[in-house]
Amino acid sequence: MQGYFDNMCSCHHGGNAVLCFRLWWLCLRLWLVIMAKLCKQIVLGYDGDGKQIRKRIYADGKRELQNRIDEAKAEYKRLRNPSSITFAVYSEKWLEVYKANRSANTRAMYSYSLNQCSDLRPIPIRDITRTDLQAVINEHTDSPRFCQQIRLTLKQVFNAAIADGHIIVNPADHLELPKYKAKEKRSLTDEERRKIKETELPEQHRLLLDLFYYFGLRRGEALAVRGSDFDFKALLLYIDKSIAFNGNHATVKDTKTHVARYVPIPAAFRRTLPEGELFPDISASRYHKMWHEISEALGMGWLTAHMLRHDYATRLYYAGGISNKKKAAILGHEEALFLRLYSHLDNEQTELENFHANMTF
Repeated sequence: MQGYFDNMCSCHHGGNAVLCFRLWWLCLRLWLVIMAKLCKQIVLGYDGDGKQIRKRIYADGKRELQNRIDEAKAEYKRLRNPSSITFAVYSEKWLEVYKANRSANTRAMYSYSLNQCSDLRPIPIRDITRTDLQAVINEHTDSPRFCQQIRLTLKQVFNAAIADGHIIVNPADHLELPKYKAKEKRSLTDEERRKIKETELPEQHRLLLDLFYYFGLRRGEALAVRGSDFDFKALLLYIDKSIAFNGNHATVKDTKTHVARYVPIPAAFRRTLPEGELFPDISASRYHKMWHEISEALGMGWLTAHMLRHDYATRLYYAGGISNKKKAAILGHEEALFLRLYSHLDNEQTELENFHANMTF
């Protein structure tokens, strides 16, 4: 800077040195003022690639610097999160739009999970924290499985809110859940199978039980079967639809996998059936009443349709001369899923055979 002013003064051919000095002094003071300003670089957030969004803040003092930092962060938050939509409004819209094509039971699960978040309903979705959501989970620690459903629901709601630009991060990530241990599935004993086959039941009750036991159908599939779906010449049952309950009302829909399939008709199941619906005018209450009467007559109040399907799948897995691909198709599974669910049975069988071969008494 000194060199600059020396040159400037010399260009005046010995002009007023005092004026040159004053100009130099003013510039020096301006430079000192600029250098005296406080400066801090802050991180406002992250862009779509995960890179930091930074900004430099200048101020004359510490208090002014902090005020300007707060103002910059508030302005960024306002621009990034312009909506003040509440959790109640957004979650209801999410359920209506994103889950419109899910089954009634699945929608009911999401709806019931959201109902547990009543304290969050009036809060803008951008202001909800992980602590708020953890408090919801903590109210239901006596039901670990339900806590999983609540977290699943909340994560999906807030992921959608991120995609819509309402928030930047998902507060439902990393929520702590109580430990959950799934109930161990088992196949039926020979005595239980004998009861299922020999217990006298009313005609429709017997038919429903046999569809589960002899065909391994899902509940909705069994209720949707018509007499015309049976081909006793080819010994095949055609499955292409299912019954779902919306409240108490029954509606017809596709199978769970949206794929039609044929299930072999075993020799033990041979009878004359009507052409039309086997369970006309079925409703949720009527089904539950029928099943209660069936399980009570068997003396097996714990029995469910899914347990009968699992028992059928277990027997099918051990059946020789049938490829795994065909076994999976009969159940309405993908082959990989079928093997993942039931391949552990091989180890159990081998261990049992080794026990009898090596343990002598």
